[in-house]
This record gives sequence, structure tokens and C-alpha cells, in this order.
Amino acid sequence: MIVALTVGASLNRVGIYLYNNGYVTNSGTISANYAGIYSRNGSDTQTYIRNSGHIISTTKAGVYLKASGQVYNSGIINGGTAGVFIANGNLTNGFSGTITGATGIFLKTSNMTNHGVVDGTAGSGIYLQGSGNVSNSANGQIIGIKYGVELGTLSSNLINSGTVTGATGVGFKNGGAVVNYGSITGLTANGIYETAGSGSITNKAGAKIIGNSDGILLTTSGNITNLGLVRGSLDSGILLAGGGSVVNSGSIIGVYQGIHLKTVAGYIKNTGLVESIGTIFSYVYNHTTYAANVFGVQISNGGALINAAGGTIASGLTGVYTSGLSTIVNAGTIIGTNADAVDMTGGGTLVVDPGAAFVGTVTGSGTANLELSGTNPATLNGLGTQFINFSTIKVDAGSFWTLTGNSTLAAGQTLNDFGTLIVNGNFVDNGVVNADPSTIVYNSAVTGTGTIDIAAGSTVIFNGSVASSITIDFLSTTGTIIENAPALFSSPTIIGTGTIIIACFAKGTRILTPKGEVAVETLREGDMVITAAGEDAPIKWIGTRKLDLRRHAHPQKAQPVRITAGAISHNVPNRDLYLSPDHALYLHGHLIPAKALVNRLSVTQENWSQVSYYHIELDSHAVIFAEGTPVETYLETGNRDCFENANLPMALHPDFGQNFQAMREA
Repeated sequence: MIVALTVGASLNRVGIYLYNNGYVTNSGTISANYAGIYSRNGSDTQTYIRNSGHIISTTKAGVYLKASGQVYNSGIINGGTAGVFIANGNLTNGFSGTITGATGIFLKTSNMTNHGVVDGTAGSGIYLQGSGNVSNSANGQIIGIKYGVELGTLSSNLINSGTVTGATGVGFKNGGAVVNYGSITGLTANGIYETAGSGSITNKAGAKIIGNSDGILLTTSGNITNLGLVRGSLDSGILLAGGGSVVNSGSIIGVYQGIHLKTVAGYIKNTGLVESIGTIFSYVYNHTTYAANVFGVQISNGGALINAAGGTIASGLTGVYTSGLSTIVNAGTIIGTNADAVDMTGGGTLVVDPGAAFVGTVTGSGTANLELSGTNPATLNGLGTQFINFSTIKVDAGSFWTLTGNSTLAAGQTLNDFGTLIVNGNFVDNGVVNADPSTIVYNSAVTGTGTIDIAAGSTVIFNGSVASSITIDFLSTTGTIIENAPALFSSPTIIGTGTIIIACFAKGTRILTPKGEVAVETLREGDMVITAAGEDAPIKWIGTRKLDLRRHAHPQKAQPVRITAGAISHNVPNRDLYLSPDHALYLHGHLIPAKALVNRLSVTQENWSQVSYYHIELDSHAVIFAEGTPVETYLETGNRDCFENANLPMALHPDFGQNFQAMREA
């Protein structure tokens, strides 16, 4: 053991030389030209250097372990090329320790724990050339001119709870892992930079990775998990040039891109914030104006992006831009303030989940697909105006979507509904709508020159007008059209065999009149009823039909629906109300078929052997009150022959449906 107080203040070569193993404890000053302490052949367990004083080397390393050993420093170590060099061993820099050199610490295959200050005055703060681990505690400071921490040619790891600063904060040369609880800063280049291998980066909650250029740049593949802040002050928050993944629940901020998947397809999942904050949207070079790439997320060569509930992707220009075949799933918010929320130039699929929000136009490429997914009821506004240039629009099986505002299906577009679709605004159909199998409810006018295909088991309900230029094609005899008022058909072309159903009141239903509530079967043409507008309106015609449900091929299409007293709201209905399955109630501004309300508790479909139905026609379509409940009146849709008193050949099947057969055009 050597205990040094003041040794070799001006030695030319080595202050203390250990040929084999040895123990050195220094509380004084050791100074030499080549190395303050040099160990040639020491082992990890039998060579130990403990410094609380001052060790100096003017050319090489303050402490130089050529073979192996352990170093604990709570004093000052100054070196030339390196403060400390260890080929294989362990180094601890204590809370009061300071280590400086051109490279602060050079480790070949070693482990390092820092609680103090490490300063690389001309190179890296710490350079771990081979495999090993670097741990920087909450009090630790690692500073480098080149890299704060440089991880070399073998896979190695950094756990940082303190501060790491360099031109580039942390550099990878062959993969490894970085777990950051503290702050990593690249003052002139990147926060973290990977040049080879496949690295793993985890940025914990409250932690920061900040680069003057990119926050994180991986030129090869890597996986990034961010719960804190990643920021690129001049370029991207995160740039993945060789593929990999980003899972973010924190904040990722860049100037041109929040996240950029550049060359190879990758994967992004966001529940936090991804944002580009650039304000220059074009620039001039050589007398030519170019558009700047200011995107919240840019996917250049395909990949997958999941913006989950609670996630926000925002940009002053375009929220998400893809130029390769990509899949985007959005249940959060995507914002493109001055351009598009989403621009899928490269095609692929945009999946919209319930709760998703888009600020800006959502643009496909002519080959991209729009998919409406999820199991909770959801709304989409602006099909054809905000959501444009998609080849197909798909409503997933089991989903329930409502289109609000006016919607347009362009020529060449196809809407495939496998779930339930409610269309509340006017719908311009110049493409093809497929119900296969599904339910579609049109609550307003349907216009255009397109086609509505009704496959087996599908139901299409019209509560608005249908233009004569529309073609309705039954692809199966089990398809159904329900003409609820105000379903004003203007003789659309109907192809194929299917069922068209109208709706009625059961015998005994009481209708509100100026004289009070009167049973529907006692009313006559010319009698007055009270409309929801508060007006007295004369009855123009009453249709009647008695059905023997025991002989009905499909009795469920005609068996009455019982809505028990108070099922809708207090005293609505004021007593049990019986309607045909497709008779619509006027609820919250919409016409809802009675069968859609069946819950087997307060609303049930009854198993009657016989039923008598009545329908009331006024001079114009209106809402009247049956058992105190707002319901529709009859409107002529070409189905008057369903009633016994229509003075027409009566339809055979007692489900208030008509079978239409037409030959397809050659």
C-alpha cells in the first residue's frame, strides 16, 4: 500500500508506478508528465486507487490503468489526453470529485458511476469504447466539447439522473441503451446521436433531451420511449433514419418535424404531445421557391402511427404527412393550423376511432382508405369537404358512426358500411355505397348520380328525399328499404329483389285531436289532429290493414313494438304505445324506428297472432302525437297498395313491404 501526501511534483514520466497489483490512497498532490498514477498489470480486485487530493498529468492520464483496477475519486484528477484511463475496471467519481482532461474519462471495457464533475475539455466527457455501463447520479455533471457521453464500438449503457452536456449530448456507435432521468443537452448538434447499431432510449417523466439540431437522431434503427421532453431546436424532435419505434406519452417538439421516420418504415404510438413549431413554410433558393417541411409527424417511406386517446400531434403547417404506404390510427387530436391535418400522399389507411379530432383538411392520395372504427358511438363531420380524396371509406363491423353536416361521396369513391351508419345531413352520392351487411339511416336528402347497394341482411332507412338520379340495387332478396317519413322518393331506379317497408299505428292507439285523445280506428278523413307545431290539421286519408301473423313468412317484420308508459321520458308515452317495427318516433330532432329502441325491458316486440294497423296521411308530412309521443304521419312513397282500402291491387305479404323486381340494364 502506498499512502501519498505529496509525490513527484515535477516528475517527467510517472508519479506512482504499479507494475502489478497495488493500493494507492492519495490525499496530497501527485503530479507527473506521463501519468500521475500508472498501473501496468493490475487486476480488478487487487488494484485500487483512492484519491481525495490532487492528481495531475500534463500529457497522458492523471490515473492510467492499462490492465484493470478500481478508482474512487473525491478529489481532483487532471489529465492531458484523459483525466482517467481504465482498460477494464470500475470508476467512481464522488460528490466532491472532479475529473478533467481532453477526454474527461476514457474507458475501454469498464463501469463508471459519477456523482461529481467530469469535464472533457477537448473531446468527450466520458468515452466508453467497449462494453460497460455509465451511471450519472442526480448530482453528477458530465461535460464534453464533442460528446457529453460517447458510447463506442460495443453495446453499452448509460443511466443518467444528472446533467450531460456536449456539442452532442450522447453518442452511440454500436447500439446500447440510454435511460434518462435528468438532462441531456446537445449544445450545437443533437441531444442523442446514433451512428450504428440499434439503440434503446428511455426518457423518463420530468427528464429532458434537447438538441440544437435534432433532439434525437438515429441513423440506424432504434427504439425510443419518451415520458418527458425531447426537443430539437433547429430541426426534428426525433429523427429515425433507419426505422425503429417511438412510444411517446410526454412531449416531442421540433421545428420542422416533431417526429420524422425518414428512410425505413417505423412505428409511432403517441398519447402525449408531438409538435412542430416552425414558422417558415417556404424558402427561396437560386430564385426558386420551395415548400419547407413543417410537419408534426413526417413518414417518408411508410410506417405506422397510432395517435391514441389523449394524444396531440400539432403543426403550424401539416399535422401528419406521409409519402410512403402508411397506416395512421387516430383517437386523439391532429392539428394542421395552416394546411392539412393529415396528408397521405403515399397512400395507405387512416383509421379514425371515436373521440378523434382533426383541425385542418384530411387528404388521401386517391388510393388511401378512410376507416371508421371503434365500438362506441362516434361522429364525423365534413365527408367530402374536410375528408377528401380517399379511394374508399369503410365503416367497421360493430361500429356506430354518424355523419354530421353535409356529406359528399365523389365519383369513383366507395363507401363500405359493415356496421351502423347514420347520415344526418344532406348526402350527395356520386359514387357507390355498399351496405354489406349493415344498417344505414339517411335522415336528410340523398342526391347525386351514384348507387346504393343493399346486400343480404342489410337495412337502409330513408327519412329524407331520394333523388330520381340515384340507383338502389338489391344484391339479395333479404335486403330491406324502410321508407320513414319524410322519405320522399322521386322515382329512383330500383334494381333487384328486396323488401320496402312502411310504418303504421296498431289498433287502439290514441291520437291527439282538438277534442282530446281519440282511438285511431275511430278517426275519419276530414277529422282534425294536432301537430307538433301546435296546428290543427285535417286528415287526408287513413290506411288500414289487418294481418294474420301466424301465416306471415317473416312475422318479426310486422309484429308490433310495445313502448311501455314512461319509457321515453316522464309520462311519454302516457300509456303503452304499439307501433309497427319501422314506424318512426321523433326524438331529439331525429326520426328513430320503433324497432331500434327495443331493449327487452321497457321496449319489446310482441308475439301477437293478429294485428290491425292504421296510418294517417295529412296534406303535408308532419309530426303528430300518439299516446302523448311525437310520431310521424304517412307520406306517399308508392306503397299505398300495402293497405286494404287503397283501391289498388293489395300487396301479398302483410309486413307492409313490397317486393320489387326489375331487370338489370344490359
